[in-house]
Amino acid sequence: MNDRRPTLSRLYRPGLASLAALLGLAAGCSGPAAPPPPPADWQPSLATWRSEREAGLKRPNGWLSLVGLWWLQPGETPFGSDPSLPIALPAGSAPERAGALVLEGDTVTLRVAPDAVVAVNGSPATDGMTVAPDATGKPDVVTVGRVSFTVIRRGDRLGVRAKDPENPGLAQFRGLSWYAPDPAWRIPARFERAAAPKQITVPSAGGVEQPMWALGVARFSIDGREHALIPLGGSPDDKELFFVFKDRTTGEETYGAGRFLDADAPGPDGRFVLDFNRAYSPPCAFTPFATCPLPPKENALDVAVRAGERKYAGGH
Repeated sequence: MNDRRPTLSRLYRPGLASLAALLGLAAGCSGPAAPPPPPADWQPSLATWRSEREAGLKRPNGWLSLVGLWWLQPGETPFGSDPSLPIALPAGSAPERAGALVLEGDTVTLRVAPDAVVAVNGSPATDGMTVAPDATGKPDVVTVGRVSFTVIRRGDRLGVRAKDPENPGLAQFRGLSWYAPDPAWRIPARFERAAAPKQITVPSAGGVEQPMWALGVARFSIDGREHALIPLGGSPDDKELFFVFKDRTTGEETYGAGRFLDADAPGPDGRFVLDFNRAYSPPCAFTPFATCPLPPKENALDVAVRAGERKYAGGH
């Protein structure tokens, strides 16, 4: 789901109760089940997940490799390593003038400069070919020199995001910091799916509003107090749950724009486990070129969630 893997619009800013009413949900809560004991392999599985998350950031094409984000305007936008170009790639990473992207309506086509070597999905590019954005689910990857880029759609805007495997951010990465694993932060919850999920507009750290789906409400208790979070989805039919939330640690011990948390699809009775030990910082904690969703105001927890990923020491 884009930059998670996007507060509500100016036109729609209800509180949790009114949002629940809009989604066709009851305002009450029957209370969560008793906390289930963690699986026998819970801690090794968590350690593996955390290790894989750090490894993913360090990959040559991971979030730390981002070197630019440019929003396209209608017409032709040249790209290359010439610093005067609208899409200026890192010096020495590509030909000075490698080509251009042409935006007409919702379609982006590629123009290749004479003698420039440009590839799309590993094959030689054809002048005038259409470049599929990430909204298609399978974006085309354009490679020029050592840099690769994709076209991204955020709301009604199209942009270009580039990656460089030699970006200094990769070498400067200091590693992630985590709270100690604590099974007490495996919180039993109950998901109330909306009778009719509603599409809402969610702002992002990149300043671009984008549509997402409010799927319902997840209710749970922490230290005897009831809380709720609204899962956001890229589709009204999403089964697995994705949360963007903030809490009392946000901006102090954890990343200032909030954190993400994924959860498996709830069971037939709506029961599932929110494992805050797997809460993680969004990509915008590591690069200014991500378009991370921000937490809806309903997803501000009045409790310090000291579990999961802590603030990144090398953040921008």
